[in-house]
Amino acid sequence: MRGGRHLPHFVLLLVSLAGCSDEGPPDEAGKTAAATAPQAAEPPDPPPVKQQPPLVLAMAPGVSMEFAWIPPGAFFMGDVDGGGARHKIRFTKPFYLGRTEVTQQQWSVVMPENPSAVRGPQYPVQRVEWADCQALVRAMNAKYGGAGLQFALPTEAQWEYACRARTPGQLESSDDPDLIGRYAWLSSNSHYEPHPVAQKTPNAWGLFDMQGNVAEWCLHEARPGSNADDPRRAALAVADSSDAAVYVVRGGNYREGASACTSASRLLRRAVVPMRQDGLRLVCVRR
Repeated sequence: MRGGRHLPHFVLLLVSLAGCSDEGPPDEAGKTAAATAPQAAEPPDPPPVKQQPPLVLAMAPGVSMEFAWIPPGAFFMGDVDGGGARHKIRFTKPFYLGRTEVTQQQWSVVMPENPSAVRGPQYPVQRVEWADCQALVRAMNAKYGGAGLQFALPTEAQWEYACRARTPGQLESSDDPDLIGRYAWLSSNSHYEPHPVAQKTPNAWGLFDMQGNVAEWCLHEARPGSNADDPRRAALAVADSSDAAVYVVRGGNYREGASACTSASRLLRRAVVPMRQDGLRLVCVRR
C-alpha cells in the first residue's frame, strides 16, 4: 500500500450491539450442505427473530459508517437458472454488513491515499486492489477493534445472503430486469460513471447498492468451479496469471447490464489489478 500518516484517534460510538453474535473471524457462521437440483425449494424460514437497529461507528467528527443487522437464516446460494452448482447455506448467528459501499470520505479517515478515479466524499472508493481492501481492514481493526469489533471483507455467502435479503421465490424482485433499475446503477442508467452511495432504493434489510454502482471484493480466493461460476472460466483465469491469486467481486457494476448485476452474479479479478469499477463494503462481527 501507499505511504502512511498518523491520524488522531476518534471516539467509537456503537448504537445497540444487541443480538450481535459472539464469534471468531468473520465467516459463513453456519453450515453448508450440497443441493444438486437447481430448482429445489427455498429453505424454510427460521423462527422469527426480532430485528435489531443498525450499528453506527463514529469514525471522525461528521463521519460515520453504518452496519445493518443481518439475521440468521438459510438460502440456496447460486444461479437459480442452473448455471452452476447451487448449495444450501445456513447462518446460525447474525452479523453486521455495511449499509453502503465504503465511501471515499470513510476511506480517507484511516487510509493515507484515495485511489479513486471519480472523486467525491460520498462516492464509493474505486480502483482498489484486493490487497488495498485488506489494508483497510487492518487499519479499521487497529483503530476501532478495541471495542470488541472485528472487520473484514464479506465472504461470498455472507454477501449473497444479505443481497437476497430472504426475498421469497426463486427470482428476487431486485433481479427482475424491469425492476433492477430501482435498486442499481447499471449501464442503462449510470452514464458509465459511479454515483454517490444510497441514492437508489435499499433492499429489504436496508442495504444500498448491493447491485450495480461498483463491484465489491469478497474475502476468499476463487477456485475452479466454486459456487455458481463456470469452472472453465475460473480455471483459465488462474492459469493465465503469474500472480495466480484470483478473487471474486460481487454485484456487478455501473458498466454492466442487468444480467451481470443479479444477486448470484460473480466476476473474477486478479488480486493485483485495480479496476475503476471495483470497490468494497465491510462486514463486522463481535469478537
